[in-house]
Amino acid sequence: MAAAWRNPGGSTWQADLAADIDASDGAGALDTYAAMQIARARHSRNNRPARRGFDVGTVRSADVSANGFLNYVYRILVPRRLLVPTVKVALAWDSEVTAVRLLGITIPLSSTLTVDLDLEIRDSNGATVAASVSWDNSYEIAEFAARRGETYEICIRRFSGTDDVWFGVAWEVRGLDFFIDRFTELGQVVVGAR
Repeated sequence: MAAAWRNPGGSTWQADLAADIDASDGAGALDTYAAMQIARARHSRNNRPARRGFDVGTVRSADVSANGFLNYVYRILVPRRLLVPTVKVALAWDSEVTAVRLLGITIPLSSTLTVDLDLEIRDSNGATVAASVSWDNSYEIAEFAARRGETYEICIRRFSGTDDVWFGVAWEVRGLDFFIDRFTELGQVVVGAR
């Protein structure tokens, strides 16, 4: 979802959301090159700021502070040379699946969300610049126009539920960069392939 930008039937996910036509194109058309770059950039909790990345893990009650936010963040870096930067962050988590086993085959019966996670993005001053706080699905997406040279923090909040839950978070910064990154990364791919 973090690597999906332009919607086939409209503008960006954020613009469609503002126009009240959310979900007509899902998260957007997938940019496979961007997805590959994100997949190569795994970052740990409380990471050094990075232009793109992802992490997976389990939200446990021990990770949740009194205000509901996890006691760790993920940091996004917007390069100074990038013109018209945009950030997209996606968060997804598991539901609890109830199943029965008949004749050696597992048949899922229901999928229930036992935990509701929310997504909040803050700038270096602690101000919230974007948020996604839906309650009826297992994902949140935040997309916003960013400031060049800024560092943002991805803050995850457990709004409801107490179960441990597996989650994944991913982000990417887009903008006009005079192709510097693409040529550099393509060169690294070619070198790594030899």
